Amino acid sequence: MDDIIIKKYTKAELMQLYHDSAFWEQDELPFTRARLACYLQNSRAEPEDVLWIMAFQGANIVGYRALLPEYINTLEGVLKIAWSSSWWVDSKFRGTGLAQELNKAGFPLYNGVIIGAGNPWALKSSRRKDNFEAYQIRERKYYFLAMNKQILRDHKVSNPLLYLLLPLVNPLLSLISKTRIKRWLAKNKQANLKVEYIHKIDQESLDLIQANADRELVVKDAAYYEYRAFLPSRLALPSFITKKHHSYFGNVGSAAECRIVKLWQADQLVGVINYCIVDKTLRIRLHHLLANHEDKLVYLIAKICSRLPVEAIASQDAFVISYLRRFKLPYLFCKTHTVPIIMTQSLVDTIGPGRHFFDGEGGF
Repeated sequence: MDDIIIKKYTKAELMQLYHDSAFWEQDELPFTRARLACYLQNSRAEPEDVLWIMAFQGANIVGYRALLPEYINTLEGVLKIAWSSSWWVDSKFRGTGLAQELNKAGFPLYNGVIIGAGNPWALKSSRRKDNFEAYQIRERKYYFLAMNKQILRDHKVSNPLLYLLLPLVNPLLSLISKTRIKRWLAKNKQANLKVEYIHKIDQESLDLIQANADRELVVKDAAYYEYRAFLPSRLALPSFITKKHHSYFGNVGSAAECRIVKLWQADQLVGVINYCIVDKTLRIRLHHLLANHEDKLVYLIAKICSRLPVEAIASQDAFVISYLRRFKLPYLFCKTHTVPIIMTQSLVDTIGPGRHFFDGEGGF
């Protein structure tokens, strides 16, 4: 690896790169301009913060590591850390130690790093080589309302006969699920519930969002919430986009619909919810509710699934999973696997136990 040069890029430098048209004319870039824009739009990133570390062999990019600055709550006050995000090495250099060199160049730049997702090899490698420690083990659940093609592929289901039959089977499965959900809605009416869609976080919404801030990992403000709420729609790649404009990973579906919802019980604001539907999979990315109004969230999920083409509900949020279980929302079947959240060892004691992570937080 003597001919490999590793360079660190600040937000200010990446802004210049974003506007360099000649750079984006290269073939086989491992990331897209749209993906870079999502890092630049993060309100928590200052111009001097290093966001990307890239490895070059000559003029060719052969690896890169992205870090996403974040403010978190700790026992000692607010702390600026980074989420581990994009991490890629050209196949010709895998097993050479280049991936670890990228981590060594980036991780010490922040007060700590958190990894909220990743393949098992990457998580195991970071725990062994980067002195990371497990903070929480979360269940990731997929509640199927029909057979979602993308989720099946993600679970390495490769039976060609299954995919051949999907166009025939799915309409029937969807009909069964929608019928069951409509019956559930009829039994669990919310007569005085009103739904208001918003694009900006107003003060009364922010007050509710911040009401239980001390229990959550991430510090919330209006700019942060809006950035996170609509992020999947910025990362989605329509099916007609050519492969040249894809990232090697992290292509968040071909269609994404993201919404912020205020829930009203008569004249009282009882909840602020951010949900996204990506390739017919519904996720509750952020949710803030008054106590004893958890059923309103499940009712909203049921309404969405009954009216829109949703084939699955995905969640690794312990609260959302418990609400779906408690209020017995019907589904066909469920697939579950565990996902650890790991972080720099020094952060584990500093953060303290039991902080809540939302599905809309973390790297991408």
